[in-house]
Amino acid sequence: MKPINPVSEKRRVTKDPSTRRPVTDKLYNAFYDAPFNIGEPVPLSFIVNTFEEVALIKGENSQRLSKEALSNMFRSILLLNPAELHMAYYFSIMKIAPDYEKDNMLGILLMKIRECE
Repeated sequence: MKPINPVSEKRRVTKDPSTRRPVTDKLYNAFYDAPFNIGEPVPLSFIVNTFEEVALIKGENSQRLSKEALSNMFRSILLLNPAELHMAYYFSIMKIAPDYEKDNMLGILLMKIRECE
């Protein structure tokens, strides 16, 4: 495969699902094997399938293989849609927002509820 610069080549690449490698594969390519193209939203199924594959990893070197799979997922997101990287990160650590932002949003929500009463 020839190297690609996604910044200079903003063309849509047709990706065949049958040839796409899983994120646990050593030959995974962050551009060609991701199920989405440049600028497209990151499918939730991509993130969920990655975590399912990580859950199935067992045995020797399982921690290293899990890190590689998650790294491949985040590399694909960073390469193809960096604007959604923070949402994938918060999803992976099971948070909806940073603590300072969440507390602020909770305060605003409570103020709005009081105004309605």
